[in-house]
Amino acid sequence: HRDLFDLPISVYYERIGFDFDADPMQVLNDEFAASYAARRAECGLHHPATDILGGFAARGYAQSVLSAYPQDAREDAISYFRLSGYFSGLFGHLETFAGSKLGRGADGLSATGHDPADVVLVGDTVHDWEVATHLGIACILRVENNELFTLAFIGGGR
Repeated sequence: HRDLFDLPISVYYERIGFDFDADPMQVLNDEFAASYAARRAECGLHHPATDILGGFAARGYAQSVLSAYPQDAREDAISYFRLSGYFSGLFGHLETFAGSKLGRGADGLSATGHDPADVVLVGDTVHDWEVATHLGIACILRVENNELFTLAFIGGGR
């Protein structure tokens, strides 16, 4: 499924054959959100996550989160995994689950006041690259495909 995944999530659902007339998008979102929330505690962080976040923080880099996850649920997850101290901003969705991150990305960039030339978006989807390109910021994509792990640098919009 990783080869087909994309955001907004409706694009992914269409790629894997969902018929939104038979299964409305809002119903799918609600079912997924309830299932995910019930099992969120079973998820873990990638092994070096806190080391990487701590390393950037120790070097004085500001870090924020841009997520397709709803804002309140993202805040809860960041708190649950004890990551709050690493981030100066959390920018999750305000309305729908797993929609486009373009608007919230623009909100986040504006809220932080950072020059786009000094910002790097680290992501793992084509949509992350699209957001970076739209905002005129650099992008590092972590691409995971079966046994292949690649770190790709793409100059977003520059």
